[in-house]
Amino acid sequence: MFVYIIIVLILIVIAALFFIMAIKAIRFIKKAKLKLIILKNKLEETYYLSSRINQILSELKSKQDIPCFKFDYSWCENNTVICHALGEIDNVLFTECKEAFEKHYNEGCRVFELDFSLTSDNVPVVIHDWDKFNFGNMSRKKTPDKDKTMTYDAFEKTKVLGKYTTLTLERFVKLANEYKDAYFIISVKSKNQQYNETVKNILGDLFQKTDEIDSQIKKRYILHAYSFGYLTETMKDFPFTSVIYRCLEHPHPLILAEELKKYGIGAVTILKPIYDKAQCRILYDNGIKVIGCIVTQNPRDERINYWKNNNAEMLMTPLGGKINEKI
Repeated sequence: MFVYIIIVLILIVIAALFFIMAIKAIRFIKKAKLKLIILKNKLEETYYLSSRINQILSELKSKQDIPCFKFDYSWCENNTVICHALGEIDNVLFTECKEAFEKHYNEGCRVFELDFSLTSDNVPVVIHDWDKFNFGNMSRKKTPDKDKTMTYDAFEKTKVLGKYTTLTLERFVKLANEYKDAYFIISVKSKNQQYNETVKNILGDLFQKTDEIDSQIKKRYILHAYSFGYLTETMKDFPFTSVIYRCLEHPHPLILAEELKKYGIGAVTILKPIYDKAQCRILYDNGIKVIGCIVTQNPRDERINYWKNNNAEMLMTPLGGKINEKI
């Protein structure tokens, strides 16, 4: 009997010790959570202040009046997917061929992003970049400098992947004229994301060719602006009716929203999954549409769910119709 009493007492002591340890653990966790919240708030405050400082410095450096444009974002309605580089075909990215566009259009996509660059004889064509275009074969490996570009005649005759149609300026504009409910995000990359003579010449040829076929097509062209300077300089020469701002530096969303609204911009593309749900909500509450960019061949890419779960209103992806569902 005495032994049982001793065992019971020992168990009571052990239980009491576990109880005390549990209480201490709970208190420790609560304190740790509180410290993490404080740290997060401090980091958020630092993030905001550093973004504000950069904003002030940029304004001092700019020394110019900021034009507020009136852009039309009706093309966003009922469209949750933008086909990056006209979408994949045969599970290959960056082809920017006629058939890739038609494939994703038939799957229900109505907004397409595409890139323009120059041939070796300085004629604008639709191409993502010459590094990924190797005389009809798409490659992730960079080609030697001397092989990067080709002449306009060679490009026009080339079959992408041996069977698909390259898009010259004329072919593209005729395609845009044929599919009258499709919108096109116009990307023209440049050194340091600046508006320069190359960009000006490419857009000039694009607008001229469009006017020759049907000037109304230009209402469905959307400028992909890589900086605010790029936007303002472009708009002096080419009055786009809509624009998407390409977020490259990811300032605090409050600062980003403030800057975008100054120019009348209502949509932003974000490549890196850096903004969380609360930060995306800040942009949304300020009337800014968040477009998450995912360059992938995999419909199960974790970045797709990241953006879907973090208030992105649209996705820009080569997958197109494969994920053409309400976000």
